[in-house]
Amino acid sequence: AALPEGARPMVILAGDHGPPRDCDQRTPLVQFLIPPEMASGPMQAGFDNLKSNQYRLASWFDVYSTVIHLATAAPRFQSVSAPPRWDTRGHATRSLLEPLPVNRTCEQAGIPEWQCGCSQGWVEWCPASEATLQGFVNGALKRVNEMMRDTLASLHEPRSRCPELTLVEFEACEAQVSGFRGISDGAESGEGIIRVRFTTGKKMRYEMYAYLVFDSRNGGLSMRPRELFNFNPLSLYRPHEACTPVGVDPAYCPCGIVE
Repeated sequence: AALPEGARPMVILAGDHGPPRDCDQRTPLVQFLIPPEMASGPMQAGFDNLKSNQYRLASWFDVYSTVIHLATAAPRFQSVSAPPRWDTRGHATRSLLEPLPVNRTCEQAGIPEWQCGCSQGWVEWCPASEATLQGFVNGALKRVNEMMRDTLASLHEPRSRCPELTLVEFEACEAQVSGFRGISDGAESGEGIIRVRFTTGKKMRYEMYAYLVFDSRNGGLSMRPRELFNFNPLSLYRPHEACTPVGVDPAYCPCGIVE
């Protein structure tokens, strides 16, 4: 039976990721299902803006702000704020019931540049040497292995339940064009983002991002990591689920047999 007018809710349908492609996966589905009586009520102008904003860049910060806006039904809404982040300078949370700027950037929407779909322009070029990359990756793997050791110890499980992750080979290293353009433009220093794909034991593939600071003021080009982040699996980890202890992420516990 249909709910009576005035009792019909607005429904938000959302996915946690998009189709499994490099660009599309970063763009999950979000749909607002608005009852007709609500769309034509006192907030009709706001819902008209919501429809127009489907062609604007928005984020989950804006969806949250929109829900608060709807809950308060304020004619002039002061958007909620989000904690400042170093990788989203200029972020301003906006309600989707208000017009969004046509030229809004990823950072203004609260989306780090490295996470912003394919607009950032990745190229198959690596500003860091293989020895430098090996240091980055081995350092990250050491940290993951230490966390796994501590987790297993807290669960009273032997360390051998989850073999340590060890680097086998690099697959790819890509750089974000916008960050490293300064090198070709003659800048003495700056920073940019790279992403590295690599294989570990048991044929597990991972991807990791790094913010690199470059400096050429001493005659040569030096690179140092400012931050390593977004260490995620690219391989299916289902073969490891059955043997992984409860409470442990099987993506980082290569205990199963991979054919």
